[in-house]
Amino acid sequence: MQSVILLTLLFLAAATPGPAGMTPVRVAVPIGIATSDISTTNAKDPLREYVTIEGIRVLNPSHHAAQGYDPKDFHLLVGDHVYLPSARPDAGSLDLKTPGVLAPGRAALVTVSFLVPAGIASAKFEFMPHWMDDAGETVDWCCYYL
Repeated sequence: MQSVILLTLLFLAAATPGPAGMTPVRVAVPIGIATSDISTTNAKDPLREYVTIEGIRVLNPSHHAAQGYDPKDFHLLVGDHVYLPSARPDAGSLDLKTPGVLAPGRAALVTVSFLVPAGIASAKFEFMPHWMDDAGETVDWCCYYL
């Protein structure tokens, strides 16, 4: 039941419309990551737009060690191009722009925006902090999408 609700929420988040006339970018979110909203908004440059992913829940998989993350660990993949976060000028205080550290087993909610070419239809999101879990395995959130 939870997976059905999660799939519904992911679909609704990807379908959130932007300003009038703007087609929202459909963003695939990897398994294991939850978000609260995905939106597309205009940038000052008419050839670009912002894709914002809000309420990304990042969870430290280690119960023994604090682990850090950096804005460059968040990626938006469009075709062969990788976009890194770019704080929106009018919402810079909301967008992630500084590194953070999570205590063992703790989570944080972050918002990231990506400045991309206008008119893209779809993209894939990934979070690649190269964290270690309790078994010593590297943990990244990518590659497997619903």
